[in-house]
Amino acid sequence: MLRQLKNKNVQVVGANCTIGPQACSRILQQLAAIDDLRVSGMPNAGLPSAKATASSIQIFAGIFRALCA
Repeated sequence: MLRQLKNKNVQVVGANCTIGPQACSRILQQLAAIDDLRVSGMPNAGLPSAKATASSIQIFAGIFRALCA
């Protein structure tokens, strides 16, 4: 599917983090490995949780910082 989209001049393919930053990171790595395809990861707050903490935000940011490197 991605190769067909690229042939249609699609500039970027991406994913969001509803599935969590670790799973999204793996998907983005797989997408990036396909024939010089540009990828976009859209972080979001995910499902609401009363237990969200600053440390979970730092973990989330660290995963995407490593992916961008």
